[in-house]
Amino acid sequence: MVLHHLLPGMIYMFFLRGLLFMEVAGETTVFMGLEKSTAFEDKIMMLDISSSLTTLTQNECALTCVSLSLCLSFFYKRNSQLCQLHDLVFTDPSSSLVSVNTSYFYITHGNSVLQPIKSCGEPPAEPNVTWVTGTNAFGSTRQFTCTGTLLPTAYFIECMASGIWTQTSGYCRDVTLENCEDVQMCSSTNLDGTYLLYPPVLGGHGVNIYCHNMATVPQAYVTLFEENMSRNDYSKRTNSAPCQFIDRNGDASAIFDKILVNLADMSVVLDDFTFSTTCRETTRPIPRYGEALSCSFDNIKYPTSMSNCPAPGVFVINTNGTRLIVDPNLTWKTGGYAPRLEYIERSSDGYIIHAAFDGWCGSYKPSNTMYLHVDPYGEQRGTASTPICPDL
Repeated sequence: MVLHHLLPGMIYMFFLRGLLFMEVAGETTVFMGLEKSTAFEDKIMMLDISSSLTTLTQNECALTCVSLSLCLSFFYKRNSQLCQLHDLVFTDPSSSLVSVNTSYFYITHGNSVLQPIKSCGEPPAEPNVTWVTGTNAFGSTRQFTCTGTLLPTAYFIECMASGIWTQTSGYCRDVTLENCEDVQMCSSTNLDGTYLLYPPVLGGHGVNIYCHNMATVPQAYVTLFEENMSRNDYSKRTNSAPCQFIDRNGDASAIFDKILVNLADMSVVLDDFTFSTTCRETTRPIPRYGEALSCSFDNIKYPTSMSNCPAPGVFVINTNGTRLIVDPNLTWKTGGYAPRLEYIERSSDGYIIHAAFDGWCGSYKPSNTMYLHVDPYGEQRGTASTPICPDL
């Protein structure tokens, strides 16, 4: 009895005894066989089951197995038409269970039994690469480091079901453009603009940085795409209605379009207003990035009388689109006289921080230096210029 079954790009020819078949794929012809094991007659194994199908004939079960790259054997139970696929070949029936009317078949190649690929083996050797974590098994990942000034080209490589690593070469790359000074040294024709840079502190991740003052002493800025603002509010609450305010001179605010950063450690220079829109009514100070002040408590009782009233001192940090977030461990501290924090909220992804507070000239400021961390999977908005670097 011969069964002809056509799959895209392949032809299988089966014979019931031994179920020999020929696979034709392109110009490559491979002869394989499907052998029956008498040691497992009326038995079944319940280990390493890759798939369990029903209502299939024995030949349909065989076709299903040979069409799947990871299927190497199957049990077929005739009375229930159960087709149980496995990704390995069993040889020892001692752990099997009794299963009447069940037969076991395994795929062979020539005279040898096909064995499953359970590992991708060691990744191909490459100079300057040190493998540090992970295993070589299916679905596992391997992480690595690069020696010297080289940086990784990927976060990790993965062992695919085909037995091949997702990357087999080019693990490291030479990155010289770490900061705006590097861009300036490449060529004096590189003007102020946005460049894709790789600060070492970010571990090989590239971020868009606006390089300013390229004709003199370069400065690095992160361009902000959402509203980032700080406000010092000197409005005074009224005695009769503490949720109402009387305006008085001294208010100051800043809206930040870019923030100055030190690429050596990704620290933020909070009091740089080069790319900010500022406004102030008197000579009182303009609030720095990520901080603000409020003076609303004059001549009223604190804090019960305004516990349900909004606080006028506000700052908003929103770094969406930059791939950079404020250090999750950074905290803020209150200062001044009788400060009251209404709330500080941080979005689950870390990109947005929003705070409101007040006091008898109370302030709210970062407790320590503000550092930016990279989000490897974050969105990078905007475009970056390609620097002119004749020697690269």
